[in-house]
Amino acid sequence: MRLKLSLRVRFSAAVLFVAVLLSAGFYYAVDRAIELIEFEVQEQALSREVDAIHRQVTGAVSPVSSRTRVFIVQSDADLENVPPPLHELRPGARREFKLDGRRYIGTRRDIGETRVLVAQDIEEIELLEHRLVNLATVLISIALLIAAVVGLLLARAVIKPVTRLAQAVTSLSPEHPGARIGSSGGDPEIDRIAEAFDRFLDRLDTFVTRERAFTDQASHELRTPVAIIDSASELLKRSPNLDPQSLERVARIQRAAAQMHSLIEALLFLARADGGSKSEPIELGAVLQDACDGYRQLLTGRDLTLTCETPAAVTVMAPRGMLLCVINNLVGNAISHTQQGEVSVRLDAQCFVVQDSGPGIAEQDLPRIFEMGFRGCQSRGSGLGLHIVHRICEQLNWRIEVASGQSTGARFTVWFGPSEL
Repeated sequence: MRLKLSLRVRFSAAVLFVAVLLSAGFYYAVDRAIELIEFEVQEQALSREVDAIHRQVTGAVSPVSSRTRVFIVQSDADLENVPPPLHELRPGARREFKLDGRRYIGTRRDIGETRVLVAQDIEEIELLEHRLVNLATVLISIALLIAAVVGLLLARAVIKPVTRLAQAVTSLSPEHPGARIGSSGGDPEIDRIAEAFDRFLDRLDTFVTRERAFTDQASHELRTPVAIIDSASELLKRSPNLDPQSLERVARIQRAAAQMHSLIEALLFLARADGGSKSEPIELGAVLQDACDGYRQLLTGRDLTLTCETPAAVTVMAPRGMLLCVINNLVGNAISHTQQGEVSVRLDAQCFVVQDSGPGIAEQDLPRIFEMGFRGCQSRGSGLGLHIVHRICEQLNWRIEVASGQSTGARFTVWFGPSEL
């Protein structure tokens, strides 16, 4: 999984990374310089000691420095007084060793058959080296701390225009068209981003205005023929010359017109940010009973019963067209997918449930049934109805749940909660 870091953290980390690289290079350079200086100092001191002893080898041997110890080996017996690390030392070679708790560096020079071993105390030089290394470590740590602080300050300064831009974009609202970000005043790069946003907002406002005009006109144009169909069917229904079969057909026309009207209201509701419809107090039990009474006339000749239980008195605040769209879609789907058995509608204080005894919904289809255009293996519709139902429930702050099994059919539960009027 890729780690997501903010721009500020990445900028600070980049500054700190560069500081670490520079500090590591500085530390390495200082350490190498100290080593070279130490080597040169020790080499020169040893050379002076060995040269002086070389000149005195025929007489009394005395070291030039008080920190130097000299061992003259002319036979194997003389090796008893020589420190063991110097026994196998080759001519001209150097070796560091510890003697009496102090650090020495030793070398060897042969003068004829005489072996001259010189050991110089370098304890103070080593201590000085450690102090220099510790000092460099402290200075580098301080430099890294300063780099981290400077990196954070620089990140804040660099990100500040971006933060202001983000705040300006966040403050924009579709309810206030025409608002723009404008210039930041001093940041050319941010100004270019703001100009791009403003150009996009221009196109977005044009699009929203066009779509809003379309939904207003479309809803008006669609409502008019539906109202004509509804009024004409109502007049036709009052005709005394109609036989029972014709009256049933007129009733079906009226139900179809009512469903079309609720669908138009639902689409307008979803297309407008303000919903396009006002909520009103609705006695839910009566609406469910009316909807079920209308669907029962479609069950003639089918081995299918539709029951509606509304023992609870529930009043909800919702646009009537939206509520009818939810009820008609759920009850209509249950009837169309159940060949025989029972479709039941039950109202409780917090929800209403639509249950059928059909084949149910395939398990792999359950997570996707509310997607637009999705059609399961048992579906006969266009894949739009349940998506609209789900969108309406979201906009009304309701919750819809679905459960299904091969022997229990499908069960849809719409949770809304009672409204206090």
